[in-house]
Amino acid sequence: MNGTAATDDRQTAARPGFAARLAALGVTPNMISYAGAGCALAASAVLALAAGHALPGTAARPGIPTSWWPVLAGALLTVSALADMLDGAVARGGGLQTRFGALLDSTLDRFADMALFAGCAVYFAAAGNVTFVLICFVAATGAVQVSYVKARAENLTTGVGVGFWQRGERIVSLLVGAYTGHVASALCFIAAFSLFTVFRRVRAARRRLESADRTDPPSIAAYERVSDRYAPWRQRRSTVSYWAFCALIATAIVTSPLLLPFMNGLSDPLGRALAGLGG
Repeated sequence: MNGTAATDDRQTAARPGFAARLAALGVTPNMISYAGAGCALAASAVLALAAGHALPGTAARPGIPTSWWPVLAGALLTVSALADMLDGAVARGGGLQTRFGALLDSTLDRFADMALFAGCAVYFAAAGNVTFVLICFVAATGAVQVSYVKARAENLTTGVGVGFWQRGERIVSLLVGAYTGHVASALCFIAAFSLFTVFRRVRAARRRLESADRTDPPSIAAYERVSDRYAPWRQRRSTVSYWAFCALIATAIVTSPLLLPFMNGLSDPLGRALAGLGG
């Protein structure tokens, strides 16, 4: 019986994983990266048609267009997100990791992010909603700056990859918004948390750089231990508190339009203010 178990273990160990099988079929990580970016572009096109739509039967306010287009955008974005995870697995499983592949993957991710926000901006521009066009641009700017601040700061110091709102959280938030017909609400949270993360990374970089320049530097490690204990957005992704905070934000994306009509994407206070100034 022990011999049979050992044989089974060897067969299981020898059986290639899904990523390795794809690599054996000639599928390269770059192919998957391009396919994921293509799905993101398709999702952005759908969002350009329906970023402000609610799902049929769920509109919180009269006047909100309804359709199933946001769900299609969510499905395309789901495929794109899966491809983004799979390309790295194929690279590792097939021994196909290259520095250019890593650069290409990151570059396509940035293009995909910008395309998604641009699609939403096109929808709200066509609807004449200046406020939500600005929110789309703030979200796009924050998404770029979250990555840029870390990359630039790491040329000068270490330990600045702080912040809860990274690409994974942004994509999941947009997925929650798409599958529930609350893309406008998701954009508001993405814009706010992205800027918050940029602020925290700049502050972390400043603290470390100034500490390095001082002859009597304060204990950064002690400060960060206290912050990690009490700030839910500083928890590691494997912790219960992290997932609880994620669940709270997902719930807020879905429920905030019921409590704050602005989050439905119909209100345009900035547009009205500009019209008043021009009138």
